[in-house]
Amino acid sequence: MTETAKMNVLITGVGGQGNVVAAHLLGVLAQRQGYRAVVGEMYGLSQRGGSVVSHVRLTSGETLPPLVSQGEAHVIVGLEPLEALRQLCLLGDQSTRVIVNSHPEVPVNVMTGRTPAMPVHAILQELRALSSGVTILDGLRLARQAGGAKTLNLVMLGALIGSGYLPLQAVGMAEVLAGEFDTDKAAMNMTAFEAGIAAAKA
Repeated sequence: MTETAKMNVLITGVGGQGNVVAAHLLGVLAQRQGYRAVVGEMYGLSQRGGSVVSHVRLTSGETLPPLVSQGEAHVIVGLEPLEALRQLCLLGDQSTRVIVNSHPEVPVNVMTGRTPAMPVHAILQELRALSSGVTILDGLRLARQAGGAKTLNLVMLGALIGSGYLPLQAVGMAEVLAGEFDTDKAAMNMTAFEAGIAAAKA
């Protein structure tokens, strides 16, 4: 990134999927690699199952406001496919890259009828139509192989780093995790992170 360049990342999903934790870890990793990082969150229905989107803004220059404006998202990481599509329509454009977990977790706003339900194949088709670059992976399967569904956020964070869309390296993530979790959880999360990197590069 140049002095004036910035990268705007959205990590979106539903409550309980851990995207807020993933955003925090991304911010810490970026700061360790010399970038300024600002993290902000927006909540829909804030209970488990409600929509949650974390805004992560990285720059090598001035500190940025915490929230991404319409059309300014460079990368969207979707822990839940419908939420990824919603954020692409709200804050992205054709140039926005999308990394999405193919396994749906029905958000509360769909269960309550506030948002129409869509089959996952239709969601993924719409993402491909609206974005110039979409990476689809079965993040939930990889998370379960790494030790549990709760590591989905680390799988998707690994896929983001592995994609090369950000000027960040995976080196240092083990130290970041060691500072946030106990030894066993840090090791499991690192396994998930590395699985996501491998999936993005496959």
